Amino acid sequence: MKAFLLNKRLRFTVFGLLICFLTTAVWWTTLYTGLMEEINDLKSGQQSSLHSLERLQSKKETLWQENLVNREKQKDLQRLSNLLVGGYSAVDVNTEAQKLIRSFWEEHDINLNTFREIPSGKWRDNVLIKLNYQFHCELEDLADLLNYFEKLEKVIRIETLNIHYLKRKEDNLQVILTLGILSITNDVI
Repeated sequence: MKAFLLNKRLRFTVFGLLICFLTTAVWWTTLYTGLMEEINDLKSGQQSSLHSLERLQSKKETLWQENLVNREKQKDLQRLSNLLVGGYSAVDVNTEAQKLIRSFWEEHDINLNTFREIPSGKWRDNVLIKLNYQFHCELEDLADLLNYFEKLEKVIRIETLNIHYLKRKEDNLQVILTLGILSITNDVI
């Protein structure tokens, strides 16, 4: 073995290989293992980030669907709000409904004889205001009045309509009209 180690070239080669092996072992233990642990940590962080991203995208889609439903509900509420006769109380609703009806009568030749408020009723938990009108008019004016209520697009309905024909030249119809107006307020009359 002494002869083997005495050979200078062989000794240089063995020491070179030993230095390469030790350098590789040091590199493996310090750099490569540390880098592999860091890569594994980054991969697990990436996986958790992807999982979190999927959860957030799922939540975003759910919120988007809820937003669409809420938009539809908002449109329905706006449409319902447009159908209601404006006012914060049943008295305000009553006043606004009378203004709508009077505006029509001012434009047409209708002679109002009597007007009275009938005791209000209830529809579910809401007040149903009732107004009674007695008037004389022509057949065309009555037809225009009924068309007006149809095109008004408000929650005013005709509760009763009694028509009596009178034999005279003008205003040959005597009409008794009872209207029901829905008031969605917290008032009770």
